[in-house]
Amino acid sequence: MLPRFKNYLIILLAFATAATGTIAWRQTQRLHAVVQSNLLEASARPARKPVVASPVDRSIPEKIVAKPAGDPTATSDDTAAASPARPQRNNRPNFIALMANPEFAKAWNIERRAQLDSRYASLFK
Repeated sequence: MLPRFKNYLIILLAFATAATGTIAWRQTQRLHAVVQSNLLEASARPARKPVVASPVDRSIPEKIVAKPAGDPTATSDDTAAASPARPQRNNRPNFIALMANPEFAKAWNIERRAQLDSRYASLFK
């Protein structure tokens, strides 16, 4: 390969690397801005109370479902088949509210540092 061709190739790769780095940096800045705006919106909203699961009353048969008010032809079996019970999706505690607690934040930081130390201890040796 000619030395002149190698030089052009190196220059092209350097520009491509610089352009890719710039794009990555801009995307990171935009991501941080979105995260900060979401955190500000979340802190402005009142914190939700944690949802506590209530015990299920097994004495009521599962097929008994109230008829919708707008549909007089619907039977209890049709309604039960149309809307099966969904599991709760938002059962995690609000992390922002947890981090507002200084004791939790301190414990979280200690745990994260311990994970970093255990992961990279051999690297720093």
